[in-house]
Amino acid sequence: MSIGEAENYCYYWQSQWRPGNPTWLDESNPNWKNNYKVRYWDAEWQAVVFTYLDRLLAPGFDGVYLDIIDAYEYHAGRGRETAPQEMVDFVTTIAQYARSQDPDFLVVPQNSPELADMISSYLLVVDGIGQEDIYFGYEDDDERTLGDTTQELETYLDLFRNAGKLVLTTDYATTRSHVDEAYNKSRAKGYVPFVTVRDLDTLTVNFGQEPD
Repeated sequence: MSIGEAENYCYYWQSQWRPGNPTWLDESNPNWKNNYKVRYWDAEWQAVVFTYLDRLLAPGFDGVYLDIIDAYEYHAGRGRETAPQEMVDFVTTIAQYARSQDPDFLVVPQNSPELADMISSYLLVVDGIGQEDIYFGYEDDDERTLGDTTQELETYLDLFRNAGKLVLTTDYATTRSHVDEAYNKSRAKGYVPFVTVRDLDTLTVNFGQEPD
């Protein structure tokens, strides 16, 4: 469930929407067609997200995987100093709303693990974290992520692991040695790895790394 961008192929999209109308809808994402930045702290956008969340709660899903947490960087880069706290506040509100109906409902954000270092309450709210590109794919698919970047990400992810939270890693690689390396490094850190293609249009089963 994307909370930092709106998607014009989702059920909630209205044909008359354009950047600036509604006021919380921002510019399109040049890297992802049909995705639009949103002012995620806006009550009207949050109301849209809660209708989405209701559609997950009603049939009894175990939890939600939150996407585009890193939207806070977009807004912080444009001078909104409160952007990190507002993202944590939004995730907190989502968790509280869901758990008021299902106390065991899981909330797992994707990316931006540094929020746990910036705002300590974040670790108390989430059940885990997913991180992309930690070993391969940060600069380009099937390309090794620079060591400094990997080390920085691991430092933040270890905050989650040490707090007893689930850490999921997703790397984008196809070369067999790269695939095995990503699995091995992730498991050595106590994370749960998956290596696939970025389009996420198929369920990849890697030889020798098959799930249990």
